[in-house]
Amino acid sequence: MKALPAVTAAAAVSSAPFAGPNTGNVFARIDRPVAERTQAPDTDYRTITPEYLATIGIPLLRGRTVATTDGPADPIVAVISETTARRYWANEDAIGARLRFGDLVAGPIVTVVGIAADARYQSLETPDTRPMMYFSMAQRPQRSTSVVLRTTDPVSAATGVRRVVASLDAKLAPPPVNNLDALIREAFATRRFALVLFAIFAAVATVLAGVGIYGVMSFLVRQRTHELGIRVALGAPQGRLMASVVARALRLTVGGVALGLFGAWYLTRSMGTLLFEISATDRPTFAAVAAFVIAIGALASLVPARRAMRADPMEALRGEA
Repeated sequence: MKALPAVTAAAAVSSAPFAGPNTGNVFARIDRPVAERTQAPDTDYRTITPEYLATIGIPLLRGRTVATTDGPADPIVAVISETTARRYWANEDAIGARLRFGDLVAGPIVTVVGIAADARYQSLETPDTRPMMYFSMAQRPQRSTSVVLRTTDPVSAATGVRRVVASLDAKLAPPPVNNLDALIREAFATRRFALVLFAIFAAVATVLAGVGIYGVMSFLVRQRTHELGIRVALGAPQGRLMASVVARALRLTVGGVALGLFGAWYLTRSMGTLLFEISATDRPTFAAVAAFVIAIGALASLVPARRAMRADPMEALRGEA
């Protein structure tokens, strides 16, 4: 590919089948032949250029990736994902393993040369990561190929890509150029909208809860004005009286939080499809929310308590007479 502005890395990837029609994505280990296709392990796969894993940001855990020296006349090599190694080579070293891909009897023999970290290609909603194999595009070229670019200037890079394609063949239509960040944002758009909506509702509920606690505690403190006035007049420390008011509020708040957590623990399970890499019953989140609500209860009770402590005891007693 010709040099493009602001491009720091470039690679190509394809998911088109290369093993032939009606062969599927099954494979068989040379040391463990399989008689029936229904018993053979299966995997997704991509054909890539040597720079693909580094460009897309998939770490290489062990071994090597496909190289420019892996030509059409050389033995076919493959990089497998961590899930593939763990699932089909459990307690074994997958590096150097040989297998037949596609056709279990006459398919090409492939040698595993590396293990890469897992990546999600289908959907973020799937709980399990599919097994994946990466083959060299030089050994198995495809008709349909995507070019992946890492750049600091997406606009200039997109213009450069279209210019390069036009210079190769003026009859070709300009290729679609997509920003990976934009594609990810688009994939998350529905979930993000739902979660933002939930966040707004949660914020409103938090404000209403704070106002409600403040109103209840103000009412309870007013009911105790006569009692508090007598205790202040008799010399009771204001700090102790304030602590008793706040403690009563906290007992009520903790009881309400306990009931709320019990209900939320079961109701939030329905939100599991909106979350990624976090459980709907994530315990640190529940603990943080509970602590936050209790803190609101303490603050909401502290204001009327301080106001009651600052009142003139004689005025309080006359007002309750």
